[in-house]
Amino acid sequence: MKIVCLEEPGDLPDYPEHLCVCEGKAEVKLVERLMKQILAQGGGNGKSAAEAPDRGQKNEHEERKFVIVCAGGVDKIRPLLKRLRTRPNAKGLKSITIVADADDKVKGRRAEIWKALGVDDDVASKIAPDEVLVVHGVQCAVWLSPDNESNGRIEDMVMKTLESRIINCVEEVWERARSIRADLGARSSLSSKAKVAVWLALVENQGIGLPTAFEKGLVDLSHPVFEPLRVLLGAQIDP
Repeated sequence: MKIVCLEEPGDLPDYPEHLCVCEGKAEVKLVERLMKQILAQGGGNGKSAAEAPDRGQKNEHEERKFVIVCAGGVDKIRPLLKRLRTRPNAKGLKSITIVADADDKVKGRRAEIWKALGVDDDVASKIAPDEVLVVHGVQCAVWLSPDNESNGRIEDMVMKTLESRIINCVEEVWERARSIRADLGARSSLSSKAKVAVWLALVENQGIGLPTAFEKGLVDLSHPVFEPLRVLLGAQIDP
């Protein structure tokens, strides 16, 4: 199975077998890393890359694809899903997985996404966090960070992977800058996004973002916080 990452939804290729729509670039990189681990362990075809038989060159329509597409913001997921449902090239699609932040409205966001996938309004609000549904012949699943049940975002997942001494250091740096932030009229609260930004500045000594952190392997993906999402992705390609 080939993993294809797209920064623009308009570039979606024909006949993807599995599609993952991500809120932003950080989610794209996280899903890509997790999928590489899943495929390396034999997911997607039941065999590892070393054990899989060589079937020779396949044309584009025959090759199995797991396409990860960046929606470019949570507000763009719903219109993208509605557009995908009417695309003629969606006929080969077997699964759709949505990966986004819950922010401060996990239940409402889940219902919004399920409705965009084609589920009736009265059903969408009652779907459980770990529920997988077949909608118009396509197996669909929704993941909302940090844990598919609580309010929060992908940065909350990352913070849980760090040692307490590192978290204390990040919070101390932020606290020491309190007066400067006040002079600048900045927010006084310390969000998980800000914590991750401070941590990355301490680790890399430069302003890299979370997508680059995932790409460079700075985030410990073996941490249990990522296991539920890993399991969900694996189940989507091996129903």
